[in-house]
Amino acid sequence: MEQELSEMFAAIVAWASEVKGAENVGKDGNLWIATTEVNEHFPAAVTVTMNATKAELDGIPPYTAMLTNEVYFPGIMALVNPYGGTMVGAGAGDEDRIIQHFNSQARPQPAAA
Repeated sequence: MEQELSEMFAAIVAWASEVKGAENVGKDGNLWIATTEVNEHFPAAVTVTMNATKAELDGIPPYTAMLTNEVYFPGIMALVNPYGGTMVGAGAGDEDRIIQHFNSQARPQPAAA
């Protein structure tokens, strides 16, 4: 039986590739780090540190994204992997807000033909 991909992880990966232009982020064996823009779904920037390798790097498990935000959640806000994860201090609806935060980040407009 195939397990469904975590909705939050899918939103983070889509943002990384569509907004930040991330490609093959684990090929060099390093962490990939980028920050979101503030928007109406989450009024502060979220820093994503992604480990797309087979080994733990700087305490981040393989194939896991660590979300941090120094304004509302000092330190680690969430650890997300393809099949789940955990949010620190999350209340009702917080996961949906973070998913919407990533999904609503401005995507580049296609070049005019």
